[in-house]
Amino acid sequence: MYPINLNLDGRPCLVIGGGTVAERKVKKLLEEGARVTVMSPHLTDELIKLREEGEIYWQNTYWNEGAFFRDTFTLVFCATNDASLNARAAKQARGKGSLVNVVSDVSLCDFVVPARVTRGDLLMTVSTGGSSPAFARVLKERIDEEYGDVYGAWLDRLQVIRAEVKEKKGSAEDRNRFWRTALSEHVLELVENGSLEEAEGEVRDAADQFGIES
Repeated sequence: MYPINLNLDGRPCLVIGGGTVAERKVKKLLEEGARVTVMSPHLTDELIKLREEGEIYWQNTYWNEGAFFRDTFTLVFCATNDASLNARAAKQARGKGSLVNVVSDVSLCDFVVPARVTRGDLLMTVSTGGSSPAFARVLKERIDEEYGDVYGAWLDRLQVIRAEVKEKKGSAEDRNRFWRTALSEHVLELVENGSLEEAEGEVRDAADQFGIES
C-alpha cells in the first residue's frame, strides 16, 4: 500500500455503523477536522452525545443498496457487525469515488489505518498492511515509550530554526550538510535528555559552521 498522510480538515467522511468500532473511527476523524456522517439506526452513548452536540451528522437508517449519499465522501468506513452488508456498502461507496475501509475484511480495503503516536506535529505510524494489527499495536507501544513529549517540543523549535535558515544565504549542499550535522546522534541525545536549549545551540552553531549566513 502507498503510505500517505491525508489532510481531512473540512472533508466529508462517512461511517456506516453505530457501535464501538464505529465510535473509535468517528472520534479519530473528528480529531482531524473531518465532517463526519454516521449511518445507523443505533448509536453508542458517546455517538448520541456527539450527535446532540452537533459534532456529527446522523442518518437514522441501516445502509441498503438504495441508500442516499448526500455527499461524495472522501473516506467511507464500513463498520457494522454484518460482513455481507459491509462488503456491499463498500462496493457502492467505491463506485461513487470514495476510498473505503472495511473493518471486517482487509482484502476489501482501499486503505488501512496505521497505529500511531503523536507528539504535537510529530506523527509516527506503524502498519502491517492489516496482516497483524496486534503486532502493530505492540510496536506502537514501544514507540510511545521511547519518544516522549520532548520530541514534539523539539520539533516546534526546529520549525522556527528552519524558517530562519530558509531566509539565509547558502547553497543547497550547505543546507544539506547543515541538517545532517544539526540532527546528529549527539543532538538527538541532548533532546532525549530534555536539554533542548543546548540542542538548539548546537544546531545554530552548525548553521554558522557551514556558512549559512544572513
